[in-house]
Amino acid sequence: MQWFKELIIQPKLNDINIFYQNLHSLKEKISESDLTEKQKIELINFIKEEQKKLKTSFVDLLQSITPTIHQKIYFNLDKLTDCLTIAISNDELKLNNIKTFEKEIELPIKVSHNYILTVLYNFQGE
Repeated sequence: MQWFKELIIQPKLNDINIFYQNLHSLKEKISESDLTEKQKIELINFIKEEQKKLKTSFVDLLQSITPTIHQKIYFNLDKLTDCLTIAISNDELKLNNIKTFEKEIELPIKVSHNYILTVLYNFQGE
């Protein structure tokens, strides 16, 4: 399975890291306690666009090579997008509060990132 890691994973690690770095940039985009509907839509569209880029550049590639890993990562990204979308849409959350942001945005991003790396590096073949 070394070939899988060297030919598939290694070249795409940068795409994965950029995806998560871009999601971490949400912190700079949320500066007010109450987001307008327009701001919420822009943030949600940003998240979805970033997800789409990663799925196109990396996740879709896995489908023909390892459907199991493809499915795990695909669902993980969908779960993350849903989680972030719900947090941004929730009018009761004050996402500009550091603790709230960390719990509702940062933690799910970190958990998702760690999960994907764990799945990829623990892969032993199908």
